[in-house]
Amino acid sequence: MSIKQIALNLKIIYNVFMMCINPFISWHKIKGGIVAFNCKTKEFYTLNEIAAKVFLAFAKEKNYTAIKKTLLKTYNVSEQEVETDLKQLIGNFIKKGIIILPK
Repeated sequence: MSIKQIALNLKIIYNVFMMCINPFISWHKIKGGIVAFNCKTKEFYTLNEIAAKVFLAFAKEKNYTAIKKTLLKTYNVSEQEVETDLKQLIGNFIKKGIIILPK
């Protein structure tokens, strides 16, 4: 299943449930983003400034709708662009195990 399909299939979940950072992820802020390490898979990830903002929002237990609103206020882009990019980013985060859905 592609990242886009995962994101589209989880659209309702994004709006209803809270997602959170995987407890196996250790992370630190760096200039221009975040570096994260999955202690379980031993994989490193570097997140750019926007991906880091979304990641930190999950650290504060924000849901999809709240994150989308924040990005719309922060950046001069259309709602459709934010929606598309955010779904793709969250799909990547889920696929890589950076964030998890509650059980």
